[in-house]
Amino acid sequence: MSRDALCFSCLYKDERPELGFNSELIYCARKEIVVRPKTKCDLYVKSTDEGREEMRNMMYGVISDHDLQEE
Repeated sequence: MSRDALCFSCLYKDERPELGFNSELIYCARKEIVVRPKTKCDLYVKSTDEGREEMRNMMYGVISDHDLQEE
């Protein structure tokens, strides 16, 4: 398995251990399927800290300071 496959540095790679996949399979959250790591993909987005934060905010929402003060 080549570690230079795009999937290993992709924003959409889902790393949750409860999925139980081995090193030859990766869950692609964008495609919503299990895939073998690829060296070419039209949906590839390089994973960055900002990108991961934005994705988390889209999935789980954002709690503002104002919301925290009301509690």
